[in-house]
Amino acid sequence: MLAAGDPRAGTSSITFMASRTHLLRRRATPALVALFAFAGCAADAPLRPMFPESENALAAGRAVTAATAFADDFRTLDPTRWERPEHPLGRGWVRAANTRHFGGEAMQLLLTPGTWDGAELATRRSYGYGRFEARLRTTLAPGSVSAFFLYQGGETSDELDIELFNDGSRRVMFTVWRAGVETHTTTRTLPFDPSAGLHRYAIDWEPARVRFLVDDVLYQEWSTDLPRHAMRILANHWWPIWLSGPAPVDGAPLVVDRIVVTPLTADRVPTP
Repeated sequence: MLAAGDPRAGTSSITFMASRTHLLRRRATPALVALFAFAGCAADAPLRPMFPESENALAAGRAVTAATAFADDFRTLDPTRWERPEHPLGRGWVRAANTRHFGGEAMQLLLTPGTWDGAELATRRSYGYGRFEARLRTTLAPGSVSAFFLYQGGETSDELDIELFNDGSRRVMFTVWRAGVETHTTTRTLPFDPSAGLHRYAIDWEPARVRFLVDDVLYQEWSTDLPRHAMRILANHWWPIWLSGPAPVDGAPLVVDRIVVTPLTADRVPTP
């Protein structure tokens, strides 16, 4: 949470409002309401989307189509595909400067030493049904989360989350949001240390089900109350207000080595 007197608390009300949907979707706690009031915007004020330019025609009621395929190994950062957002999130901000290309081989999403600031990587466009897979290596920074997720943006956002706790517990949380409401969530324990090496985390999103997999092993499946809008692909490294831990002493990077999108076959996609 921003400290009293922090200049960020009073100078970014528009940006802060744009990210309140992202905050609320995580945990709508009394502390969040207090944070909104402290920042100078009422908790019940109209919400603005995090990605206002991404509001798409799919929201008008047309069926979601299949995703467009791509595989990105991050030999370079493609500015036509990816952006590095900057906005308040959780206990701090995600900073564009903290999303860095690493040695021509991967992206690093860094935490700022001595602060609650993190990093985020997001596609510029939205995607429909398909398989979304990221190869990640997390870090040890208790109180922070490494996430790979799909996010519509806006006041009533759809969302599919994979969130890894960076506290050494090996916990991973899978969550579904539809129209701004959390419809499913579960927390599992991985049989490996996600900070010790690269592993593949996947979301299979279909019209009638969503499946969460790790290294091709199915961990969770749901078939009700699923997203119905195209969504952006994001990875981020951040400090939720519902977790606690010391500020990091170093950059503690989340490594994003590869992201692959595989569309559904035509016979499994509804006709617009």
